[in-house]
Amino acid sequence: MSIMPKRFVALGSIATLSTVNIATSLPVLAQVNPNIRINNDALQRVNPNAPVVDPSTVRIIRQNPIQYQAFEIKDPQTGQAISPDTVLTLPDGKKVKAGEYYAELNRLEQQFNQLGYSFRQPEEKVLLQESIIDKSILQRQVDAISSEHRKISNPNQSLFRSVLEPNFVINEIQKAPAIQINPGVLQNPQLSPQINPGNFQQLQQIQQKQFKPIPNLPIIPIALPPAPKTFTRSWGHSIGNQDRFYAYINGKLELKGSTNFTNAYAEGNAGGYIFNQQANLLRATANMNSQKSGNASAEVGLSAFGQSVYNFKDGKNTVFIKSDSFSRSYDKTIADVRFSLGPIPMRASFGVQASAGVNYLLIANPAYATAYAKVNPFVDSKAYGQGGADIVVGGAGVGANLTLLKDDLEIRAFGHPGIESGTNKPYFQVAASAYNEIEALSGNAYAYTYVYVPRFGIPPWRKKQWDWNIWSWTGFKSGGYLFDESQKIYL
Repeated sequence: MSIMPKRFVALGSIATLSTVNIATSLPVLAQVNPNIRINNDALQRVNPNAPVVDPSTVRIIRQNPIQYQAFEIKDPQTGQAISPDTVLTLPDGKKVKAGEYYAELNRLEQQFNQLGYSFRQPEEKVLLQESIIDKSILQRQVDAISSEHRKISNPNQSLFRSVLEPNFVINEIQKAPAIQINPGVLQNPQLSPQINPGNFQQLQQIQQKQFKPIPNLPIIPIALPPAPKTFTRSWGHSIGNQDRFYAYINGKLELKGSTNFTNAYAEGNAGGYIFNQQANLLRATANMNSQKSGNASAEVGLSAFGQSVYNFKDGKNTVFIKSDSFSRSYDKTIADVRFSLGPIPMRASFGVQASAGVNYLLIANPAYATAYAKVNPFVDSKAYGQGGADIVVGGAGVGANLTLLKDDLEIRAFGHPGIESGTNKPYFQVAASAYNEIEALSGNAYAYTYVYVPRFGIPPWRKKQWDWNIWSWTGFKSGGYLFDESQKIYL
């Protein structure tokens, strides 16, 4: 009869959690299904030289030490003394010599005794470790994100639902830019762009210093367009703990224009960290340029995990309308780590399964230098874990049921130049709005190890399990407008 050598026993799991309210208490015992197993080959991908989890970030739930008492080498069913060479069959089918089994069992018993636990205690499951997570920091992060996602009592009054609606823009952009745009529902005079006067005057002074008129030649004045003005909005939010699980989003909108052009640029980024290793889930960019007496040109790009997965680039000298939708699914390992669960060393690999994409609509009319961009990047990502321990007397596992980040962002922006009636002042008119929905870090991640302990009866074995609650939180969910405003910027 052959003896099976030591091997890695492991678990991997993934699921989506729907609960999203703020947890009142972080430490919750993970619900572990020890019957789920994965192929041993998967564990070979876990780096044996992976970084070690900082012990200061883990709290061991210690009890008063227990006096050590060794287990004698006995038959697990009859309780009679047996030879060290007797082959024992464990409940998982593993076969091991009694001497080897009891040697490891007693070594672990002595180490667990120092923590205040024993294989002889009746409890089948024990929460042995918890990650140290500062709940007050999580709450501050929640409050900060919630305050930036603003609600509107009547959304139909927003620019998002009126002049920035695609159907409205398509109808109006082919006309002369005499569109009347009301202030946005989140208008704040203190956020109005600060115009830097004198750019054109500085250019004239430089020209006068560097270029002197040639005698007897007529001076022909050159009419330069006013210096362009820029309207910018940016945002960024993050939540979690980079030592464990962390999610972030950020983005930017820039509208730039003068009397002869409008440019709209938007970007959105989303990602996270797992055990201090970054996951760049998504980066979406869109650029719409409308040049009077020239072309309308557009560029759109999407990257996932640092790799470009979608690109579009085109241009024409007539009305330009382009829409598209793209998404792709990914599965990527993010972090390999080593740690101890009590006295048992373990290895684990954590990764992300994600779907990321972008929807967009770009419109321009170069006859009037008008430009419109509607960009909607989105990502839905779940964390998973797998791992194990190289022990004879039992096994171990790692898993995660965790929504890392689910985010849906839509940016709408419109810009055009114009001449003010009555004053003949040139201006650059912009309207911009963004709506975002975010869910992050809902679920749990866990590790566990178990030992088959002899009962000296029927059945001959019982399982003793210890758990590490790596992460457990009902997560965070919010939605609202990041901004909704218009500006008439004089050139």
